[in-house]
This record gives sequence, structure tokens and C-alpha cells, in this order.
Amino acid sequence: MQTRTAALAAGTALMAVLLGVTPAAWQQAGQETDAFVGGAHRITEADVVAPVLVKQHAPRYTSEAMRAKIQGVVIVEAVIAADGAVARTRIKESLDAEYGLDANALEAIHQWEFKPGTYKSDPAAILVELKIEYRLH
Repeated sequence: MQTRTAALAAGTALMAVLLGVTPAAWQQAGQETDAFVGGAHRITEADVVAPVLVKQHAPRYTSEAMRAKIQGVVIVEAVIAADGAVARTRIKESLDAEYGLDANALEAIHQWEFKPGTYKSDPAAILVELKIEYRLH
């Protein structure tokens, strides 16, 4: 077992070096991910029921993004708290950081309201993935 653990650690260190980061920075990046998730449950866990969207605000389409004819999807990770409020958000896949569409997607999602998700039938913080679509008409 120790040999396998040592091999995994060496593989992780090698991957970090290949990607141009130090093993310590690689480990810290993983810790930041955990800090964002906090104690939230993932939808893929057993006994988790996803939150249900009950009130949605459309994100604002900036005039600059319209002129640039930017269309597509922003994918956002969000932690929905046990009371149904949006606790934390972050961009998982950016569409446009330059003209403000990513920022507007986050702003809109913070105004959304959910029926809380549950873990083992109790309200709980749940990590969800949300897609915001921007389309020109």
C-alpha cells in the first residue's frame, strides 16, 4: 500500500511540474477548490436532492458584447445554501470576461432563489452547475 501511495504522490508531483507549477502550488490549488465547496454536498452524492429554482433574473447583455456579437454559454458553479440563497459562485467556463458577460451572469445568479436542496431529507448546502445562455435575436 505504501508503494502505491508513494507512486501516486510522485505522479502528482510530476504532473505539477509538467504543468509548470510547483507541487506546493498544485496542492494549494486543490485546497482552494475545497474552500469554495466548503461543506456543500455534490448532486452526485447518494441521498442528495438538488435545489429547485423558484425565482430567476435574466443577466444583462452588455452593449459592447452585442456590438462584438458574442453569443454562447457561461457555466457557473454555485453553492446553494440550506435556506435556498445563493451563497457562492464562480465561473467554471467563461464566455466573455472582457465585455462583462461573465460578471453579469454571476450578478444575476446571486439574485436567484431556490427551494433548498436536501441531504438525507434535511436542508443542506448543495454545489450545482448553472448555465447562462447569451443569444442575439
